[in-house]
Parts: sequence; structure tokens; C-alpha cells
Amino acid sequence: TPIVVGDYVYGFSGRHESEGELRCVDLKTGEVKWTTTGYDREAMGRIVVDRQKRAYVNEATGKVVPRPTFGRGSKILVGDKFIILGERGLLTLAKVNPEKYEEISRTEFRQIDNQAWTAPVLSRGRLYLRREKQLLCLDVAPKHSDD
Repeated sequence: TPIVVGDYVYGFSGRHESEGELRCVDLKTGEVKWTTTGYDREAMGRIVVDRQKRAYVNEATGKVVPRPTFGRGSKILVGDKFIILGERGLLTLAKVNPEKYEEISRTEFRQIDNQAWTAPVLSRGRLYLRREKQLLCLDVAPKHSDD
């Protein structure tokens, strides 16, 4: 589902998982301002599949990392940020920026590992992520200190 912010629309494109990319399009001109699969090799390094660990691994460090790409994802707008759910459980927080894709953080949830095409839902400090037969609820409410 595309989301319009100002003069730009942000949405996923691609019929198959391997073609999935998030795009920003200028509504006035139709120009594609930027695209991303979610994988920035320059920033993230080379990511490989470790079949023994059943995980993605940074080749240089050997550390397990979240899935590198979105596939066909969905997103919601919260303030000036997108909460993006990739179709295999990659959860990303990114700034709304028509000039470039600007990721803040990412993680993944193996409970939501395939065909997670339903947009995330945020309600009362809880984030709900769903796939066909799974529902995951995350408490994302700000923690208040008793200072």
C-alpha cells in the first residue's frame, strides 16, 4: 500500500520476492527519486547465508545479521518515520526522506518468516506483525524513568 507524504509517494514495487524494492516517486513529475531493496552493501558489507546456522552472516565479521532485503514489504507512517515489514520478517525503522533512503535500525523476527504482506499495526504502544498463521505483538511504548 503506497503512502503519500507531501509531494512524494512511497511504496513497494515488484511481483516476486527477488524483485521487491521500496521506491520514492515524485507525484508531480513521476520521477523515481530512489529505490532500495533494503540491502546497502557499502554500509552492511557482504552478507552470505550460513546454512549450518540457518542465518545470514556478515562475511567479514562472521556475525549473524538480520535478513538483508525486504522482498515485497509493507509499511506504516508514524510521525516522520516508516515502520517497514519485509515479507520474511525483516523489521526496519527509516526516516521519511524524498532525497534518499535513510535507515535508522533493523531487526528480524523468525516467527514472521514468510509471506508477511499485511502492514504492521501500531496501537497503544504495541506493534502487531502478522503473517498467514502467526501474530506477533511487540511492546514498543517508551519507557518512563521514575527520576
